[in-house]
Amino acid sequence: MTDKFIILGIFGCYLITVTWLTLRGRSKTHTQEDFLVAGRKTHPFIMAMSYGAAFISTSAIVGFGGMSGCFGLGLLWLPFMNVMVGIIIAFIYFGKRTRKIGKNLEARTFPEFIGRRYDSKWLKIAVSSIIFFFMPLYCAVVLIGGARFLEQLLMINYHTAVFSFGIVIGIYVLLGGLKGVMYVDALMGIIMILGLAALLGLTYWELGGFIPAHQKLTDMVHLAPTDFVARGLNGWTSMPRFNSEMWWLLVSSLILGVGIGVLAQPQLAVRFMTVKSGKELNRAVLVGSIFIIITAGSAYMCGALSNVWFQEKFGMISVDVVKDQKLLSAAYQAKKEGRDFSEIKKEFAPDIDATPVTADEAKLRHGNPDLIIPAFINLALPRWMVYIFAMTLLSAAMTTLSALLHATGSALGHDFFGTIFGKQESTFLSKAGIVIGLIVSIVLAFALPAGIIARGTALFFGICAAAFMPSYIGALYWTRTTRAAVWCSVIGGFACSMFCMVFLHRAESAGIGICQWLFGRTELISTHPWPFIDPMVIALPISAFLLITVSLLTSKLPRRHIGKCFKDIKVREF
Repeated sequence: MTDKFIILGIFGCYLITVTWLTLRGRSKTHTQEDFLVAGRKTHPFIMAMSYGAAFISTSAIVGFGGMSGCFGLGLLWLPFMNVMVGIIIAFIYFGKRTRKIGKNLEARTFPEFIGRRYDSKWLKIAVSSIIFFFMPLYCAVVLIGGARFLEQLLMINYHTAVFSFGIVIGIYVLLGGLKGVMYVDALMGIIMILGLAALLGLTYWELGGFIPAHQKLTDMVHLAPTDFVARGLNGWTSMPRFNSEMWWLLVSSLILGVGIGVLAQPQLAVRFMTVKSGKELNRAVLVGSIFIIITAGSAYMCGALSNVWFQEKFGMISVDVVKDQKLLSAAYQAKKEGRDFSEIKKEFAPDIDATPVTADEAKLRHGNPDLIIPAFINLALPRWMVYIFAMTLLSAAMTTLSALLHATGSALGHDFFGTIFGKQESTFLSKAGIVIGLIVSIVLAFALPAGIIARGTALFFGICAAAFMPSYIGALYWTRTTRAAVWCSVIGGFACSMFCMVFLHRAESAGIGICQWLFGRTELISTHPWPFIDPMVIALPISAFLLITVSLLTSKLPRRHIGKCFKDIKVREF
């Protein structure tokens, strides 16, 4: 009973603070520009924290943290990419021009930025359509991450957790607009930094310190499951074997897919338009970099090190512990009653078959990696830390989900229906789009399979990179880019991504089933490594090639329009 009162008290204070910040944002939201780009006067600290908090979500903490429990510390290359590409390159080389060109063209969303830069309302509609159809997938995996933690923490029904969580976020996005969202993001970003830094510190404390913890993880190499080794695992402190299935998944899907794909994220690009000058973005770089290093780095480190803790307590690696819900429930009860974990293992732990199996069979043998971080937090840490980290994880989910819902709603309402019906200044359409996007996201969260969080995130990032990145770079730096080239690049990149997912990349093609239905096999090309190469690695170069080639073969946009786009910006025409 005491625990429930503590949890309710913390949640109550949390929601009161969120409500206050939302209402403060609402009080300063008077126009469509306020609702969509926060009036273009946001403080650089708030912008950097909002950008980082929208970027690092429960998909990073729960999904990618869980994947690091499977892949090990090789996933730490991703935070490095996040800082170099997602912060330094994004803020300095993408952010400044996005802000300036967006202001010159009075663009308030990413689709509107692309549409006005290339002087095409139908291009704006096409980009907004892609965003609306695929962003709810990302919304859903973030929603799943938050709901999974609530499910484990409060022992409530998963569907109840999804529905309640989604409704709370939907309300504050509708009320506060982007100003309210960014105010809440800044506070939650601070909570995330403190919570994840504390999590990493307590993890090392539990495992005897920095050096002993990593030495134990290194010494566990002989405990790697046979099927993991067959797929390329070299232990949890080494990269997977080069050119193996795990290597391609880690490098092409997780590290490159998310590390590069961040540059073309609509919900992040719009934040560049919220500050009043390029100098503000320079000041935001350090804040954003520190945020990424602490949050993402801590989550991935703890995911890998959880193997040490579970091995010492259960005699099993992390992914095998979480595959038996009865074992987890009994372990939670044992912690509450102060019983020895070894008794629980003897009574409830399933047998772990060491017989080599195929990759598809392995997915059935081992547990859902999305449960590793919630289980580790609930079992390994003091109860007070669990309560604190609940706020951290909820903050991560709420910040990203609010950003995604805002981008989804503006894409459907402002960019799609607003353009078609000529109602660009209607906040009602944007809010209606948010509601529709929330409903679709909740439905997907109920329907998506287990272990989807990290994969779903990488999939959305990859689609955005292939469809939007070449055109976005061209919009910022190449005055020779033509409207026809952008259409070819967007359609070609998107189509190539979809073809690879349906017919080539096993992770999606097996689940979609169209290739199996048409050709009687999971993927068209079974020769290694084609089933494991991420679609973005194939689609992005094709999209870039189409943009360059078609631009050189077609007529340039009018010089007057280019002059308007690049007013007060030094450009070199080539």
